[in-house]
Amino acid sequence: MSALLAGLAVFLLLNLAAGLWRVWKGPTAADRMSAVLLFGSTTVAVLLVLAELGSQPALRDVALV
Repeated sequence: MSALLAGLAVFLLLNLAAGLWRVWKGPTAADRMSAVLLFGSTTVAVLLVLAELGSQPALRDVALV
């Protein structure tokens, strides 16, 4: 289970990197805005996965904020 969660966290971080590329080189403003919205939701997902992986419930609180 731990390896699965770690793999999921890496996958989500790679999605953030792809979104950063889209913000940097996005052809339109709509593409850039979509990538920024992706940052918010993916960051919450990363925090929730890390909270479960590291048994740190405080990260769940940060994700809720």
